Amino acid sequence: MIMTYDEHLKAEKAIKNLYAEAEKAEQRYEAALAGYQAIKDQIAATKVTEKTIKHRARAAAKGYLEEVSRIEAERANTVKLIAEYDAYKAKQQPAIDELNLLIEDVVRNKETHRALEQQFRTQGDDDGASRHAIRVNLLEGKERWYRSKIKEIIEDIKEQKTCTYLRIKGIRYDTMHLLRARYEAEIGQLVGVNYLQKALIRSFSEASALCDKRYNALRKAKANYRERSKDLRRREQETKKEIYDILGIPEEYRELAKPCYRKDGKVQVYFGGDYAPDGYKHGHAVYDIVTGKVRYYRGKGEEHGRHNFWYI
Repeated sequence: MIMTYDEHLKAEKAIKNLYAEAEKAEQRYEAALAGYQAIKDQIAATKVTEKTIKHRARAAAKGYLEEVSRIEAERANTVKLIAEYDAYKAKQQPAIDELNLLIEDVVRNKETHRALEQQFRTQGDDDGASRHAIRVNLLEGKERWYRSKIKEIIEDIKEQKTCTYLRIKGIRYDTMHLLRARYEAEIGQLVGVNYLQKALIRSFSEASALCDKRYNALRKAKANYRERSKDLRRREQETKKEIYDILGIPEEYRELAKPCYRKDGKVQVYFGGDYAPDGYKHGHAVYDIVTGKVRYYRGKGEEHGRHNFWYI
């Protein structure tokens, strides 16, 4: 069946619309694919970040455990230092006690000789008094010596206590707390990255589904466009063949013939011209689709004139 001008325009418009729909479907698919790829890149980036944070967290945990071990060793050493100090102090205490006993003995003897000195002086025996005075002086010297030895021992104990205190004070605990805080911070970042990964994976699944949906829509739109376009070309070929048959266009000119559709329903066909269908010495025929009649025919190389309208 021969297509009319309006039918041809309507079919062309429908195909253009299908082509536009296919282009829009392709744009939507490309947008979905870009979103899909962006999320995929983000997931890859979060995996790299996760790997980095895990490495830092392991390093922080290792440093923290090493610091804990060091602190435990230092604490054990502290106990040892205190024990050594207590042992040293306990070791010196008998010497102090012995010296105190000796001092007490010296003090008693000194009081005795001082009393005898007074007695001999009262009796007028200066020689006896002098002997006891000398004895008192000797005992006082001995007392001073004993007391100096006690003082030395006490000073030595104090020095040992100071050294022990300084060694204990030198143990640092803040490093352990800093390393633990660093480890906990890394773990917090890791939890955040894992949460982001889960959200991205959900978005990735949605983007993947959207991509598949739009790709299927694109395939459908393109297939529809190809099918309708192919159908239109087939109908156009059938229309041209039917018109050429009615007009009697020679077979050798049909392949390059140039049909021109007009709004009034007429089809003008140019054929057989030199270098172009409507070139020099071309043939010209007019077919009226509305009435189904041939209105004009002039063969290739024929003269123009009224005789060309004899089909009317």
